[in-house]
Amino acid sequence: MAKRRCYAFRLSYDLIPAKYQAGFRNEMRAAMNHCTNAAFYNRMNKGAPVPTVEEYEDMLSVFAKYSIKAKFDDEHPSVP
Repeated sequence: MAKRRCYAFRLSYDLIPAKYQAGFRNEMRAAMNHCTNAAFYNRMNKGAPVPTVEEYEDMLSVFAKYSIKAKFDDEHPSVP
């Protein structure tokens, strides 16, 4: 059985300086179709639910804006 890709991004979030984290959260929530705070933290910590193709591309652009090279936490255990 192949390992599923995990879309959690907690490790990348922790690389952002604290003074920019609020702006990053707002931009990332917009990239995720204005999800709730709870949904944002579920996606950040667990990678669930899996983003749509459009959300994924928008999320990558937010990471690029903040010069984050490590995008998603593939080593994070997948959520069944």
